[in-house]
Formats: sequence, C-alpha cells, structure tokens
Amino acid sequence: MSGDGTVAYGAQFADGTVVIRWLGDYASTVVWDDLDKAMHVHGHRGSTCVVWLAEQVSDVLSHRDELVAEVERLRANHQADIFRLEQWRTDVTATSVKLRAEIEAFADVLVRGSGSVPAADVAWKLRQILGALDPPTEAPS
Repeated sequence: MSGDGTVAYGAQFADGTVVIRWLGDYASTVVWDDLDKAMHVHGHRGSTCVVWLAEQVSDVLSHRDELVAEVERLRANHQADIFRLEQWRTDVTATSVKLRAEIEAFADVLVRGSGSVPAADVAWKLRQILGALDPPTEAPS
C-alpha cells in the first residue's frame, strides 16, 4: 500500500471478508473476499505492514460492563450530591427568610415600642439572631 504512515483502515469480518477504507484526497472503500487477496494487489510484495487493533479493542470491550457500572455509580453519586446541595440551599433560604422576619419584628419593637427596651434584652436578642446567622463553613457531605 503506497505511502508513509497510515494510508488505510480496515476490518475483517468473521467470514474472512476484508473491507479497506483508503485515506487521502481520493478516499475509497474496497471489499475483498479475504486479506490475502487484498495484500496480493496492494501489499507491495511484502513491504506493507498490517497492524491488528483487535486485541486492544477486545480488551476495552471485555471491560465494558465494568465501565458502564462505574459510569452509573458516578452518575448516581453526582445526583445524590446535587440533591443534598439543593436541600442545603433550600434550608439556608428558609433560615434566611425566618431570620429576616425576626429582625423586622424586633426592629418594630424597638421603633414602635411604648417604652424603652432594656439594653440587656436588646443585646440578648441580637446575639440570638447573630448566632443563627453563622453559616455552616461548607455544604453538607
């Protein structure tokens, strides 16, 4: 087969039939009864090297079930992580809404209260609100 490097790709079927796909500007596909006949025409009297990739492909295919199982495991883990993060976000949002309502209610007491609010009560309530505002350092695992 003329040329340097890879000039064609091919496949051999279980019945011995060979298909060669020539590369290049004038690409073509040729079907032969068997590899010997293809090599007789295109083999350049033994100077053509046929490289079989079947072992490498077979090795990958033999691990197919393991690979599919690993992809499914990773997908399931990823979905669980997304669910946990969405739940965490929902919890944080709910806490934020609740705290905002508490702060607004406390501000109303301070502004509209009929008398003065003792400083100790203000300090206690602010510490309670601030303690609830401390976010977790990271999302749950």
